[in-house]
Amino acid sequence: MILVHLDIKPICTNISHMRRFRKKENPRKPYTLTARQSVTTLQLSPDGKYVVYAIDDSEQESLWVRQVATNSTVQIVPPFKGGYFGVTFSPDSNYVYYVINENTSHLGVLYQAPVLGGVPRKLLVNINGPPTFSPDGKRFAFMRWSISPAEKALMVANADGAGEQKLAVLKLPDYFSAMGPAWSPDGKIIACVAIRFSGGFHHDVVGVRVVDGTEQLVKRFFDVGGRVQWLPDGSGLVVPAMEQASEPIQIWQVSYPGGEARRVTNDLNDYGGISLTADSSALVTLQSSRLSHIWVAPNGDANHATQITSGQDEGYSGLSWMPDSKIAYGSMASGNSDIWMMDANGSNQKQLTVNESIDEEPSLTPDGRSVIFVSNRTNGFAIWRMDTDGGNPKQLTISNIKIAAAPQCSPDMQWVVFVSWISGLPTLWKAPIDGGDAVQLTDKFSLMPAISPDGKLIACLYGDQQNSQKGIAIIPFEGGQPIKVFNIPSAIGGSEIGTSIRWMPDGHAVTYINTRNDISNIWSQPLDGSPPKRLTDFKAEQIFNFAWSLHGKQLAYAQGTQTTDVVLISNFK
Repeated sequence: MILVHLDIKPICTNISHMRRFRKKENPRKPYTLTARQSVTTLQLSPDGKYVVYAIDDSEQESLWVRQVATNSTVQIVPPFKGGYFGVTFSPDSNYVYYVINENTSHLGVLYQAPVLGGVPRKLLVNINGPPTFSPDGKRFAFMRWSISPAEKALMVANADGAGEQKLAVLKLPDYFSAMGPAWSPDGKIIACVAIRFSGGFHHDVVGVRVVDGTEQLVKRFFDVGGRVQWLPDGSGLVVPAMEQASEPIQIWQVSYPGGEARRVTNDLNDYGGISLTADSSALVTLQSSRLSHIWVAPNGDANHATQITSGQDEGYSGLSWMPDSKIAYGSMASGNSDIWMMDANGSNQKQLTVNESIDEEPSLTPDGRSVIFVSNRTNGFAIWRMDTDGGNPKQLTISNIKIAAAPQCSPDMQWVVFVSWISGLPTLWKAPIDGGDAVQLTDKFSLMPAISPDGKLIACLYGDQQNSQKGIAIIPFEGGQPIKVFNIPSAIGGSEIGTSIRWMPDGHAVTYINTRNDISNIWSQPLDGSPPKRLTDFKAEQIFNFAWSLHGKQLAYAQGTQTTDVVLISNFK
């Protein structure tokens, strides 16, 4: 890790990108603090002397503190199997507060540790995301998602974890983000992000009054990608967000209470995890970027694979084969999240969706005549169907399904299976192929459904009521309890299993992505319970998505790199 402390300078981007954001003013350039380490969360101390950050190393994460002036680092929490939900400094910069998943029945556990190392002290359980301290350091606020199945609450407690108080509640489908609240410098307002579906999917930066819990809208964005932070004088907030679905998440400065917003950064990267010094002279943030190309391997032999696309973000948001060997895929080639079609050799690329909405996760019907996909072109994220030339779009999910993902069409083309968060947890549902009321299939944590070739079974990532991922489950197509659960070791306590589960065409095994040390390979789990087998032998890069052709003769996969750096913006104020 190398510390670079430079003044802000205006950035220069290519002409098309400058035109796209020509109305934004005074962009600033970030500078890298890390050397391509996998940093998952960070925070800058109020006095500007320290940065605390978590490093993801294979299946374990550790917590480190870096002294800015000397570039020296110290590990304050050793590696453990679990994840960090956020970190916070005490107002005097002497302590680090961190929230971790301990693989227990609690969603998160809050600890306090001395800034330069020492024995941590457990303060609170059942907490979602990092806390924020009152200006006098006597209380902190935090999110709790398990008040009831339908409520997510903003809570306040004393600095020692005692005296809990519910301050504000949102009821599903709306909920408070777990990225963490921010207590205002005058102690009167707690800013946080409310994720809403009424009037279309959006994220609201809101201010909650400490005295009575009343809520005030500050600024509406399409998406907020990280924790908000107050300016030290209370005149506004710093927010990582996007105004439109097609934009990257940039850093914004929003006035309070007026809500006037101006962009701080202006580039093609995404930002999150913003943290300011007490005098706002410096800001640190997480900067992420991704590169993804689509490859095709004959008979699944990656040693003879051919790269068939050359864009920056191809296939990340979906891959699906047609019976005639065409491929539908998600792409950002147009500057927006759209669905495209091409031949198996990468030729004849054609854009199927042309609008400003997010269109992604394409899945072809078995007859090759329709594309099932996810879109937010109406209220929330719904499942849609269109012809393979992009015509005749029709919304399939209606009524109370406000957010849906990962659609898969049944072999008999009567149903579409998908994921919905209507109950608070992601669970599996199915809806008629021509649209109508959806039927719930699972009542526990379930993601990435894949329908067996004979249409009788569904494979999915499966867990318990506390979101603790257990492994891959096989359930009846009609729903209910699993017939089998394969406890894939890398799925326990982490997110090592990737974004796709696919059946082998013969129906005797399910395949999945396994990522370790930022290197992905595809593995197969036979249904007879024998040990999983690795199908590919990549030595570098990640696999973001994959799909088998109808008879298993070709494997398409999206592969590339995803990097996250800690960067510093100096002279911020």
